[in-house]
Amino acid sequence: MSSPRECSFAIFDLDGTLINTEAIVDEAVVSIVKTMKKSISEREIFDAAEDCRGQRPLDASTELCEKLSLNEVVNPVELLTKCSEKLQWDGIDIPDMPGAARLLEFLKRKKVPMALATSTSAKELEKKMKSATVNVKSSDESKKKNLLEYFDVICCGDEVARGKPDPEIFHLAMERLGVKREDAGKCLVFEDTPHGVSAAKAAGCCCVAVPSLRREKFDMYKSADRVYHSLMDVELEDFGLPKFEDWREVKTVEFVAEDGDVLSASSRARKYERFLKLDQFLELTGPVIRGFGRGSKMLGIPTANLDVVPLKQQIDKLAPGIYFGFAKLLGENKKTGIHRTVMSIGYNPFFNDKRKSIEPWLLREFEEDFYDETLSVLVVAYVRAECNFTTVENLIERIRKDAKVCEEALDLDLVDGLDEWSDWFDVNR
Repeated sequence: MSSPRECSFAIFDLDGTLINTEAIVDEAVVSIVKTMKKSISEREIFDAAEDCRGQRPLDASTELCEKLSLNEVVNPVELLTKCSEKLQWDGIDIPDMPGAARLLEFLKRKKVPMALATSTSAKELEKKMKSATVNVKSSDESKKKNLLEYFDVICCGDEVARGKPDPEIFHLAMERLGVKREDAGKCLVFEDTPHGVSAAKAAGCCCVAVPSLRREKFDMYKSADRVYHSLMDVELEDFGLPKFEDWREVKTVEFVAEDGDVLSASSRARKYERFLKLDQFLELTGPVIRGFGRGSKMLGIPTANLDVVPLKQQIDKLAPGIYFGFAKLLGENKKTGIHRTVMSIGYNPFFNDKRKSIEPWLLREFEEDFYDETLSVLVVAYVRAECNFTTVENLIERIRKDAKVCEEALDLDLVDGLDEWSDWFDVNR
């Protein structure tokens, strides 16, 4: 971002930005298309479906039919009808995206006017949002809140003549917020698709992208003012909005820009490393599996990997990134106690991983491996987003720095709330 922006309003896309519906929709599309044209692979369907994201349903269905040459077996209206029948949002528990509740709650508290600009029709939105609630921590209590309660205005795809990437829905959102078109730059749009980013920029708004597409497609987001890996990483102050107040500095660990870091104006002003305590600690338990074989051999950092598949619903609550917490073995090594732990959850950009992984590094030495032993990990804090590095040496240096952040934060008692997990810390249970 070349120059500071002064935004006073926030406009949000919905699917893939605030709520995690993309995987649900993709599965429905794959299932329907495979019954119509068996010669198409699931990978081809997923790729095409990704490219159609961000549009109004009929527009997306039309493009999908063209990309997959489906017009000989089904027309766009029929395909949309079949997919809609398959979905039936009633009763589906739709999770919010990591960081969404924190971002919305903070902007609401700071009295920043907010609009929702979704390609979803008003009727579908009503059905979809019945169960779309977020957990909000107020004082010492957690309560559920419907996402729609945060917005001052709501704009749906069936209220405009042309859908994204046309800017019309953002023009409508600005009109309802009381923003003149010549002041569009005062609006900060949050989007997850290239179509959405194109629409926001065509409307004259500032736009940050939190991509829902795979890393190899990130070039499609070049027109965005900033690209973040998740809503956890958004730096509002770079756009003239209030700065988050919940990051905790570790003043014994100096912040130095690492190879692979993408620095904004606010990042360049940082002096110390920091972490973000999770509102709700997360326990991950499963057998230790053999990973990629690179932790000990290449990095000198042995990790105790957990299987993603049975833990998918839990780790979807976390943004891909680096975390710290604690771990304990529940099998024969139970007597080894509680161990401080740094972990990577996501897709390691340096190794260009195609599948998600959970890679905890227990900060102590073990005399032997403990594959197949049951490991319980308590995730308590987020450190940073995943980033790429040009050399293995720089990657190793960063991982060891993450470990220092963990050690120092815990030594300095910067993480509160651990006493609420006293039962977990009792190794005799």
